[in-house]
Amino acid sequence: MNQFPHKESAILEFKRDMPQNKQTMLKTIVGFSNTYGGQIVVGVDNSGESIGVPENTIDQVIDDLNRSIYDSLSPSIYPAIYTKRYGDQLVIVIDIAEGGNKPYHFRDMRIMRVLMFVWVLTPCSQHRILFSSQIGIAEENF
Repeated sequence: MNQFPHKESAILEFKRDMPQNKQTMLKTIVGFSNTYGGQIVVGVDNSGESIGVPENTIDQVIDDLNRSIYDSLSPSIYPAIYTKRYGDQLVIVIDIAEGGNKPYHFRDMRIMRVLMFVWVLTPCSQHRILFSSQIGIAEENF
């Protein structure tokens, strides 16, 4: 096994494998799009060890994820999804750019990435964030 060269952070998240229920993954993608962008690496555990993704499943995993992104997120988000080798392990990398057409939604939920957490925004918190950004104040209480 190989150690991933970076640690998890506000813009980097590790996933040991692709979850069957992609809801958490999709919320993270929306959260990154609504903030500063970020990267999800599938095939790396929380300690940063690269455990890889079975090579015979990669094409299907990427196709399923692309379909889920297209079907569930609005406005459309187009992350770069590719594979990368770390030592003898192959991982899936999902690069999400900061969105230019905010806010993005997952099933009518507005979601934001704050530090290393994904927040589902309520109408009250959405209003406070929009107001704070208009007058140049960072909102800390969600």
